[in-house]
Amino acid sequence: MLAKRSELEIREFSILRSKCTFQPVTEVSGDMSCNEFMARYPIDIDFDIHQNKEEGVYFVFVSVKINPDNQAGYSIMAEGCGVFNMNTKVDEDTQLDALVLHSGVNICITNLRAYIANMTASYPMGKYNFHLIDMMDLLNNKRLRLQEKVKKRRNNPLQHCISLASDNPGLFFCTF
Repeated sequence: MLAKRSELEIREFSILRSKCTFQPVTEVSGDMSCNEFMARYPIDIDFDIHQNKEEGVYFVFVSVKINPDNQAGYSIMAEGCGVFNMNTKVDEDTQLDALVLHSGVNICITNLRAYIANMTASYPMGKYNFHLIDMMDLLNNKRLRLQEKVKKRRNNPLQHCISLASDNPGLFFCTF
């Protein structure tokens, strides 16, 4: 079957920052494999989407933190940015919702998964592939967080700006 080309086109994907540390594992039951042990790691994923309307370009920033409390085994942080554009004319709501939000974020997560697997391949516990993500849950949680920020902004616009600045160092903007 021939695959139809998507309206979404990826220009590039770049790793912006990454770190991996290893703490020796001392307390593992004898019958647990490394993969079973690593499957228990908590994974925190966040993303932001910015658009340059003049250029028709979308920037999808994704951050993955695995075992961020640095328990035994790997503690991994990786941030990346995908740059996307549309190769055909699509209405703006379709672009953001169906293409950039669903596909673009997922593509960036997949690229980070591959990067992390390659980065850990030479580490003591071997290559680490984090589990697939329930994208609908991730998107719903992001919407809820954004709605909470909007409520705070309505109640105290200055506090919202401070909150945005602390969440995103170097990224400070507010509109009233």
